[in-house]
Amino acid sequence: MSAESAAAKAETVRSAAAYLDGVSADPAWPLELFLEVSNICDLKCAMCPTFSPLNPKRADSIQSETRGLMDLESFEPRLDALLRHALVVHAFGYGEPTIHPRFKALLERLARYDVWIDFFTHGMHIDAEMAAFLVERGIGRVTFSFSGVSKEEYENIYLGGDFARVLAAMDHLQSERQRQRRATPEIHVNAIGFEHQIRRLPDFVALMADHGVDAIHLKPLDTYDSIPELHGHASSPQGDFEQKALQQAHETARQRGVWLLSREYEAFELAAESKAGRAGQGHHKGDRLLRESTIPLENLAARARETAEQAKAARRQAPPAEPMRFSREPLPEETPWMRLSSKAPLCIEPLKTLYLDLNGNIKPCCFADGRVYNVGDLARSEGKAVWDGDPFRNVRRALEQRRYPAALCKYCIAAVSYPKLMPGRVLSLFVTVTRVLRPLRPWSLASRLALIYARLLKPPKGALFLYRYATFLLWVGAAMRGRKDNR
Repeated sequence: MSAESAAAKAETVRSAAAYLDGVSADPAWPLELFLEVSNICDLKCAMCPTFSPLNPKRADSIQSETRGLMDLESFEPRLDALLRHALVVHAFGYGEPTIHPRFKALLERLARYDVWIDFFTHGMHIDAEMAAFLVERGIGRVTFSFSGVSKEEYENIYLGGDFARVLAAMDHLQSERQRQRRATPEIHVNAIGFEHQIRRLPDFVALMADHGVDAIHLKPLDTYDSIPELHGHASSPQGDFEQKALQQAHETARQRGVWLLSREYEAFELAAESKAGRAGQGHHKGDRLLRESTIPLENLAARARETAEQAKAARRQAPPAEPMRFSREPLPEETPWMRLSSKAPLCIEPLKTLYLDLNGNIKPCCFADGRVYNVGDLARSEGKAVWDGDPFRNVRRALEQRRYPAALCKYCIAAVSYPKLMPGRVLSLFVTVTRVLRPLRPWSLASRLALIYARLLKPPKGALFLYRYATFLLWVGAAMRGRKDNR
């Protein structure tokens, strides 16, 4: 890392410490950037609300956004200051990044900023050449979207995917790490809690270990009104069999040296149907659970083809639909706000994150609904001006009081997806300690030590360490302000 780059990263960390110490009202720089490299995909995964061919309104979902690939070169001049100060860059959005014809060039441009780079992928385009490039360029992490322990289980869900080809992609990365004697990119897997997946979870962990995977993130299955065929495939972590499978899987992970991160799945409660048929708590994103519409796994591909043909026929008979248009104006100050209890979990995404879509619109996090409002537009302003601008600052001020803009945050809050919870006792402990020691400004000294330690780490590990450290500072700082404002 160059001296200039190190100085910029140090300024970012110091700004997080200043925020915690109450010296500054806002962090001076975002810790992480999301770049929507692509919002199109060449797979048709059954559970995807946008691209699933099981969704009869798939065409409408696709047309609800301007689809395409990011032109980073056109944005980079206005994004340069943020990239120089950033610690982490996520080179993906709601699409497949590796189908970008200039994906390698894009990663090379980002690597010049000495940041930890990661991306999600279905893995179909990571061959031996791509794997060698990713290891050589120091990419921090590659996360595969992958579930199932057999060709049938995988390919009946990830429609268009090739089970053997994706496993080979993991092997390519592992082989290149060994050949080049590097620890990165870390190989992670994002696995979904389908019932069949949980029933064979210990076998899945073993399979992933065989192919060099470092960590498995087990997530609950999100279900939607538009894809009732999957409603009955969601599993409940509270079941006796599921609990046993989880215990066995964790033991297998421990023996094989793989991290199994299942907290998000285990915290999930299967959506319960009331007499009215409405979904209760859980990961059903809609009004009605129709488990009776569930079809067997092996029938999903045929149903997908049938649904797609029916949708085509309906479109031929109907007049052409006008693409949905959204204003994407800056979030107005008088926007409706959703207020949560002062004891509610605290979302700090607007304190550390800036999400840039492929059209230049900026959101305060990857989950925010930016179809109507944004917090800035890179076509009109420099990235730093957006971060310091009133829309972004208004969101940051409000969240300290557990107030969230409905236009951006309503879906997360309704689905209980966010705010994310930091363990309350841990947060309370550090808030108390910080209040007592605040006159000494201990975090300024701690930040200097953190920067020294980060310089000793091999890149990109140093940037990731600083990101985690600065995120912790923002957690504690926001919690302190929130408690003060809610007294």
